[in-house]
Amino acid sequence: MKKTTLLLIFCCLSMLIKAQIPVTSIYLMDVELNVNTGEYSFNHRGKIHEWKGYNNQPSFTPTGDGIYFSCIKEDKQADIYYFDFISNTTTQVTHTPKWKEYSPQLMPDGKHLSVVRVEEDDSTQHLWQYNLDGTPDKIICNASPVGYYCCFDSSNYALFMVNKEAGDLYITTPTNQPKKILANIGRCLIPLKNNCKEHAFTYVNKTMQADSTYQLTTMDAKANKLSTYEVPLGCEDYCVGMNEHIWYGKDGILYELNNGKSTAIADFNATKLEFFYRLTYFPINQTEGRLAVVTYVGKKP
Repeated sequence: MKKTTLLLIFCCLSMLIKAQIPVTSIYLMDVELNVNTGEYSFNHRGKIHEWKGYNNQPSFTPTGDGIYFSCIKEDKQADIYYFDFISNTTTQVTHTPKWKEYSPQLMPDGKHLSVVRVEEDDSTQHLWQYNLDGTPDKIICNASPVGYYCCFDSSNYALFMVNKEAGDLYITTPTNQPKKILANIGRCLIPLKNNCKEHAFTYVNKTMQADSTYQLTTMDAKANKLSTYEVPLGCEDYCVGMNEHIWYGKDGILYELNNGKSTAIADFNATKLEFFYRLTYFPINQTEGRLAVVTYVGKKP
């Protein structure tokens, strides 16, 4: 009888641990480039708020006036919030007890948000369009389960479709039936606006190469052209940093990828940012910008 009771207690504890929400925080930094030395300076501004729990997937507005992000508070409900740089205040955008919203991005029309919405069954995940007041407007793509995404031109999307092992790359088509491009990619998908190539985006091919690296790939979806660069094994989170250079992190170090060469540009070890993984950047001009990074406690989510 005692053995049975202990086994039940152990099973319950195991289920609680597995269901535990990752503890993540969003930190902001002002970035400045010294054009004479080529070195960057990072002025740490701290967390966007002091809420404990899940604060993740930050996305700057196109004007850089604020950040949208996903947050899970005490009610265990994932909603979208907005941090305003001018007033230094945070506002809850969605109030949806039936659904959970993640990965908010201001859409190209500037009048709507795109989000990944987890439906009532807690497993179906669609890409949705929401009004800026937080009310659902319409579904963008019927495919499920969408994990992450990016809009790489005015109407087409690259999708990270979740599978049992990781995720596959799909792109939307005029018939709204996404087309599979590649298996086993990283969760980070970023559109590229340089040289007016608004049909290009980047992703990480997580199939390990012979030299034990991943491949960060730029895809021109319109011309079906690819270019690839090597990144360290395990690195799937990155952003387009200053002057269109790729920035990524590993072991507390921020790296810049330029013309296929990686250079360390900041060391966040021995700081509160030591354990960071997600990052997003907003360019103010060619020598100044804002960087947001997500830190984690324990194992990287």
